[in-house]
Amino acid sequence: MLSMISIKYLTPLPSLLFLGAASIAMLFVADVFVLINYCAFSESLVVAVSVAGLIKLRWSQPKMKAPIKVNIMIPLTFLFLCCLFLVLPFLSQPVELMVGVAIILSGVPVYFLFVRNKKKPDVIHAPWVWLTHWVQKMLFCVPECEE
Repeated sequence: MLSMISIKYLTPLPSLLFLGAASIAMLFVADVFVLINYCAFSESLVVAVSVAGLIKLRWSQPKMKAPIKVNIMIPLTFLFLCCLFLVLPFLSQPVELMVGVAIILSGVPVYFLFVRNKKKPDVIHAPWVWLTHWVQKMLFCVPECEE
């Protein structure tokens, strides 16, 4: 639903409105350093997983054509540093980072309920269809064309 495109502006309007609302909600957090910790932890986690995936590809498919090949020690060192950025903050601010982990893990049930599960229960499917149609009518949006 968030990927729908506005007919008038050709932009992902539902996504922009959702991000705007999330940004406004973040303004109500009293301590900006808490937000910085959440974002830095999330970013380090995403980067570490991406680099780990690239290293796995490098070992599992060594003949695969790559635009740039570097010494394997560079990505391994980078992955080690990313893991340090993930582990070391737990020593000084474990509660804040556990909240960040909980926020990240809250996306797992959403993924399994709404994305991966093709046969959704009617309790989930009917409101989702209604909400999708409502967003399409209110924002004049259509799903992205698959070519």
